[in-house]
Amino acid sequence: LNVDVLAPAPAKTDETPGLQIIEVQSARRVLLGSETIFRVTIAGKVPANADRPLRLQVTEDGKKILDHAAVFKAGRAEMTVHLAHRPTTAGLKQYEFQLADAKPYPLPVQVMDSKYEVLILEDRWRWDYKYLHRLFEDDPSFRLSALLNRGGGAFVQFSSPDRRVNLVGFPQSRADLESFDTFVLGDVNPANWPRGLAADLARLVSDGGRSLVVVAGPSL
Repeated sequence: LNVDVLAPAPAKTDETPGLQIIEVQSARRVLLGSETIFRVTIAGKVPANADRPLRLQVTEDGKKILDHAAVFKAGRAEMTVHLAHRPTTAGLKQYEFQLADAKPYPLPVQVMDSKYEVLILEDRWRWDYKYLHRLFEDDPSFRLSALLNRGGGAFVQFSSPDRRVNLVGFPQSRADLESFDTFVLGDVNPANWPRGLAADLARLVSDGGRSLVVVAGPSL
C-alpha cells in the first residue's frame, strides 16, 4: 500500500512579538538623593527572530523622568534593563514603567529624608528610659515619638519638636505605624494592644523594611 504524506506547513511565528514588562524590582524605601536602581524585566511571548529596538519610559508621579533606549536581541525571550534614578523630593512616589502603548507597570517607592522617625512604646516607667530618650534626642538623625503607659489606659507622650508624625493616643492600626522607620519596644505586653496591631507591626518589619529594637522586660 503506497501512502503519500504531505509535510505540515511550518508554524507561523510572530516576527515582531509583543513585548511586555513582567517585573520591576527596587528597594521599596530609599533615601532622598541616593541612587535608586530599578531592575526591569522585559519578555516576549516567543523568542524574537531579529533584533528589535525598544524604548522604555519611566514616570514619577505622572512626570517623565527617564527615557531609555535598548535592543531586544534576536533569539531571546527575556531581557533585563537596569535604570538609575535619584529622587529629589521625599514622600510616597508612584513610578510607572511603560513600553510603547503597552499597559504601564506601577511601582510605589517611599522616599525618605535624612531623618528617621522613631516610635518608643513602654508599658511602665523604667529608670533607663531617660538614657534611651536622650540617646535619640541628641542625635540629629532621629525624630522621636514615645508613648509611656501611665495606667488606666492613659499614656504620656514625648516627642521631638520637628517630628512629622503626630499620634493622637496609642496606635490603633497599621495606618498609625506606617510613617515610622524604627520601633523600640520596651517592657510591653502586645496582648493588651488593639487587635491585629502586633501582626501589623511584624509585617512592617518583615515586609516593609522597618527596624525593630527590643529593650525587653518581664512583660515581653
